[in-house]
Amino acid sequence: MNSVWHFPNGHSGFDCQVCAGRIRELESWAGSAAEQLKDFQKQIDNLRQQQAEAQSRIAEMQTRIEDLQRQPPVHVEYHFDQLKVSRLDGTLNIGISPNAKGDVDSFEVPAAGTWQTPAVGSEGPEPLIPRLIKQSRDMFDQEAAADLAATAAKNGISFEASEIRRVSDDVKAQLGPRIQYYARTTPLPKENGEKALADWEREVIEKVRKDVRAAFENYAAKRVSQAPPERQ
Repeated sequence: MNSVWHFPNGHSGFDCQVCAGRIRELESWAGSAAEQLKDFQKQIDNLRQQQAEAQSRIAEMQTRIEDLQRQPPVHVEYHFDQLKVSRLDGTLNIGISPNAKGDVDSFEVPAAGTWQTPAVGSEGPEPLIPRLIKQSRDMFDQEAAADLAATAAKNGISFEASEIRRVSDDVKAQLGPRIQYYARTTPLPKENGEKALADWEREVIEKVRKDVRAAFENYAAKRVSQAPPERQ
């Protein structure tokens, strides 16, 4: 016996098409939702990775801080062509004395404002000093950070960026008196003319450059000698 299906109102075909269309819509929506869930999961995974990296960096910084806190206060003093560096309880002072005489091993940094330089007459180099100071500071800005990093690498150590800034700032702040000293003690050229004057200015600047680099070399050497064996 054959079965006979009866569809009320004659709309069975239309209803099936509507249902099929809705099913396809639901399937499409489900697929889109699944893709969105995958994207959300990727974002969550990325955030977790970033959090883990941040925690690792924080732990590393905490370890460094604890290492520094465990180190006893130190006083480092050394001499290099009338320059001295003192480091006490983490505070760095780099003094430049243009009045040092005799054996540099007996040199002490005078208090601020007590430096003396040779007196000169009205024909001396005083009008040239401001320009020389600017030239020395420009030179220092261009070379100091790279010179410090290279000096550290040569000695098998490294300087933190904050340490480079601290050393550089302390030296740069005292370039003025150093320029005054060399300008007043380096004989002015006997010949007139721009070339002779330019040569004299280069000589003064080069003396300052030499002193600064010597300071960096000795600072790095002292850092190596003061560091614990495992930190060298």
